[in-house]
Amino acid sequence: MPRPRSRSCARDRAGGNADETRPAFASARAGFEYRLLTDLETPAELADTFGWYAVEGNFAYAPASSRYFHVAAELTPQAVARTVARYLTASPAVVTLVRARPAATPKPS
Repeated sequence: MPRPRSRSCARDRAGGNADETRPAFASARAGFEYRLLTDLETPAELADTFGWYAVEGNFAYAPASSRYFHVAAELTPQAVARTVARYLTASPAVVTLVRARPAATPKPS
């Protein structure tokens, strides 16, 4: 398992030289928006997406909404670095599932 990066490392890497980061970040953001658009293939899929987010109480956050694209367009490398440092650099949780043994069935007498 790869070792998680420290918060400072994530911040340092994403905050690097602005002249080097800007074109790569713009390219990544364009790829993200393209992926969102290609996921909206049919009216039924679009309705399904809006329906799901409406039921969850987050209609404005639906990936198909214009607000979502507006927020994505305003992302900066620094904002992404802060989010990565906050949510993606902690040590991962490991969960081990153990199959329960079936209860003994009493034999009829």
